[in-house]
Amino acid sequence: MKKPSIKLIFSFLIVLFSLYFAIPSLTKNNDSELNFLKKNKIRLGLDLQGGSQLLLQVETEKALSEKLLNLSEELRDLLNDDGIIYDNISVVDEQIKILFTETFLENKLEKLLDKLDTVDYSIFKDYILVEFNQDYRKNFTRSLIIQSLEIVRKRIDEVGTNEPIIQIQGKKRILIQ
Repeated sequence: MKKPSIKLIFSFLIVLFSLYFAIPSLTKNNDSELNFLKKNKIRLGLDLQGGSQLLLQVETEKALSEKLLNLSEELRDLLNDDGIIYDNISVVDEQIKILFTETFLENKLEKLLDKLDTVDYSIFKDYILVEFNQDYRKNFTRSLIIQSLEIVRKRIDEVGTNEPIIQIQGKKRILIQ
């Protein structure tokens, strides 16, 4: 009688080892499964489970322009309360332009604008340009994305989705899997 070769024994062991880990993935989820079947089940990827992936983009520019409109109304109220006469306040290219028809008191206006720590301003002969400073823009954008992420997370958790992946991707996007 011929002895089995080492290659044949090794091949047989590999097949048994593979079956040990493949069988749990082939069975359906039943409570009557053995513990080792549950423990060794291969986790299928998103594409094999029939899941989906969404990439949402937060419109930070639109929110920042709305915030700028609110600031222009606030500035209008501040100027009226301090008795500073102006001709027009308008929003142009992410800046607020305040036009003056007569000479204005620079010191009084600078004190008023210095109270607002979120803005930078430039004073010209007959108008002033006001815009949000870079720190405020960064913090506002970051908080807006985090707030959007939490809203999405709450809505997905309400549905009862099993193990969703919700994370920030890039500077303005939210990835949902």
